[in-house]
Amino acid sequence: MTSREIIQRIINHDHPPRIGFDFLGDNPADILNVPAAAMKRPDGIEIEKWGRDPALAAQVPEFTGELKMTLMGNIFGRFNQKTQGECVKGALQDGWELLENLILPVIDIERDRELEKQNWAGSGKYIQAGMPFAVWSPLRDMRHIDQALMDTILEPGYVKIFLEKITDLAVKIIDRAHKKGAHAIMIADDLGTQKDIFFGPETLDHGNRRQTDNYRGRP
Repeated sequence: MTSREIIQRIINHDHPPRIGFDFLGDNPADILNVPAAAMKRPDGIEIEKWGRDPALAAQVPEFTGELKMTLMGNIFGRFNQKTQGECVKGALQDGWELLENLILPVIDIERDRELEKQNWAGSGKYIQAGMPFAVWSPLRDMRHIDQALMDTILEPGYVKIFLEKITDLAVKIIDRAHKKGAHAIMIADDLGTQKDIFFGPETLDHGNRRQTDNYRGRP
């Protein structure tokens, strides 16, 4: 029985012969973790490179540490080459009017074809493709968490439009990963603290069709 069959039986509660393995390094693993897709910025900006790029520094003159542009177009900062940084300038931080011309990442077709050549399906393992972004986290960074939480109440129409854009892109990535042989998608998000979630499910349901139509009619 292959690793893939074992994990599938575990998922289906179909009398697997043992538990599934997913250890690090050269240790036993039934799951092969792979990227769902290779992504890039369509504006040509190189991402994930720490430094003091003058164009980025000009946008956050008060921050003196290292800076980088993330996949979603946010500016992250850190000091002394430590940690993965925090968002110091969100792409939509200065106002929802920027949503109209928001530049989201796109699939890097050339690099993604290299992933296809790896023949995931031929490994015999259960293929788990990791998403390059989450759903709530991009909003949290682009608007900063304090403003993003207020937006779920005060600007549900904008939130809905934004989440639709993110979801549409996510669906394209998931579909592409499936065609490359992925059996499951891993998405990591942060929707709460150790005690509770940030908001109830009904909160994000406020962005109904009427509010969406009103947004499209705004100048």
